[in-house]
Amino acid sequence: MKAAALSCLLLTLFSAPAHAQANAADTQVMQALTAAQAAARRPGDESLGCEALEAETRSIAGTPALRSFLSQSAAQGRQGSQQAAEMMSVLPHLARSQRVIGLARARNCPWLQGAGAPR
Repeated sequence: MKAAALSCLLLTLFSAPAHAQANAADTQVMQALTAAQAAARRPGDESLGCEALEAETRSIAGTPALRSFLSQSAAQGRQGSQQAAEMMSVLPHLARSQRVIGLARARNCPWLQGAGAPR
């Protein structure tokens, strides 16, 4: 029993610095996500038609930074701070894409029907 308690105590002590770093990184990612989601809403979004939404979705999908991130993420399972830094750099593109596709769904745009994503 004492060995189990000691093991738990040692695990807690040794993982505390890593946990603090993880919390700081999580906070930074959450702040970046909140900022990206706020920036994803643009004046005039509500008046965009299906063709304009499709064009914007294609434009976002063609962004070099996003394409690079997605292809590298698929090719290798990166973890840690490198992946977090790269993800934060593409968060604005991902948030804008989510916003545009949400608007397209609300309008039942034909290009989105049945595919769940742009053609």
